[in-house]
Amino acid sequence: MSLTLLALFALPIHLKLVLDPSGAYQMIKEWSKSPALQFLSAVGPMILALLIFSTTQVSLAWSWNSLLSWLGVAIGLKGISHLVPALVEWKMRFITEDRLPVMGFIGLLFLLGLVYVDTQLLK
Repeated sequence: MSLTLLALFALPIHLKLVLDPSGAYQMIKEWSKSPALQFLSAVGPMILALLIFSTTQVSLAWSWNSLLSWLGVAIGLKGISHLVPALVEWKMRFITEDRLPVMGFIGLLFLLGLVYVDTQLLK
């Protein structure tokens, strides 16, 4: 698994935030009210983190080569945070329909950075 592949997995989510903020906001509101959806959305990132750890050498050194391992840790922690209802309610205070396009654009810039690191810095 490479950083570019990870960026391709996350691309549709960020495009949805930019291109359809009202639909994305309704989807996030429904997600925050349903414990079953929160559990399923927690399992997905945890499986992705396990996939990252199983396909790469787990190295948490402070270098560009171990960036994918660090992203695996962050994705796993995000999945675990979806299991805590108080954290979900706390995060929902910051999510508004007006902020979603900006959040999606920042996410797209981050994904572009991942592709740059993967194709230019990790030759």
